[in-house]
Amino acid sequence: MLTTSTSMDKVPMLTLSTTLHRFDLTWTDPIHRTIVIYQFQPEQPTMTNIILTLLRIYFQILARIAPRIAGRHAYRLFSTPRKRASIPSAVEPVMARAEHLEVDSGEYRVAAYLWRAGSSADPASPRVMLLHGWESRAGRLAVWVEPLLAAGFEVVAFDAPAHGESTGRRANPMAFVEALQAVVERVGPLSACVAHSLGGFTSLLAVSGEELFDHEPLSVERLVILAGAESGVDAMAMFCDILGLKRDFLPLILAGAAEAADGRQVADFDAHRLFDKHSVATLWVHDPEDAEVPYEAAERVAQVCPHVHLEPVHDLGHHLIARDPAMIRRGLDFLADLSHRSAA
Repeated sequence: MLTTSTSMDKVPMLTLSTTLHRFDLTWTDPIHRTIVIYQFQPEQPTMTNIILTLLRIYFQILARIAPRIAGRHAYRLFSTPRKRASIPSAVEPVMARAEHLEVDSGEYRVAAYLWRAGSSADPASPRVMLLHGWESRAGRLAVWVEPLLAAGFEVVAFDAPAHGESTGRRANPMAFVEALQAVVERVGPLSACVAHSLGGFTSLLAVSGEELFDHEPLSVERLVILAGAESGVDAMAMFCDILGLKRDFLPLILAGAAEAADGRQVADFDAHRLFDKHSVATLWVHDPEDAEVPYEAAERVAQVCPHVHLEPVHDLGHHLIARDPAMIRRGLDFLADLSHRSAA
């Protein structure tokens, strides 16, 4: 995690060994050491602008002299969460009541959480997975737990690799999917997923990505996607925009991503190219004014997937949509027949 001081009149310096270890670098360029000592601070716009300027200059210079290394380092930065989200105090009691599990997923040790509808496991209870987004954690979706339990569902969630209590420094959608599959193998099959942002992308890949992963696709009957992402190319293009890099830098970071994925191209993972082959009933709720994941992403999927029902909502943005009471009720309505079927 990039670190910073809350004081604007001090420039904190990490030790060189910590910096190099953090980004797996083996060289000592002072510019690179400077740009990795901070974390973006939305509440400190001046500092954020300085950081972005330094990053832009660094990548512009490196792209001219060593484009392949520039793409590789940009992808490392793109894949590194800036921080680990905290658990909202309002849901701390909910998280404390969960059964805490540790699940191995490749190089990661994944923290998972299980809530049962009764005092003991009921094999007939349908199970719903909560999937959080980038720089979030399971606790950010814990507001769904009590309503789902009351409706007769068992609930499971996990902190994705490099998030929450799980191990790791970097992650990507493939790591999210592998962790999802590992947790499912541990707790048992799912009836549905409720997924936010990158969690939505994770659920789409898990259901439809048998061509990309070394396991069977995830089997579920319903998906509830809240402000879901669907394209890694879009995310990397936005990353370039945030850094103020011209779009001709985009092929460099895409190449860096492909190198990390053993040659698989980022565009191969786009959900609208994969999910149209499947028929999982999906409710997709998205705010057209979402500033982080564009509404057009949802439209692309809905246009090619007749089983996706897209509902625009307003004044909820990208984050509030995941915990809004009306959205929770809408999601429960969409999942209701699963719990009723179990009860019957």
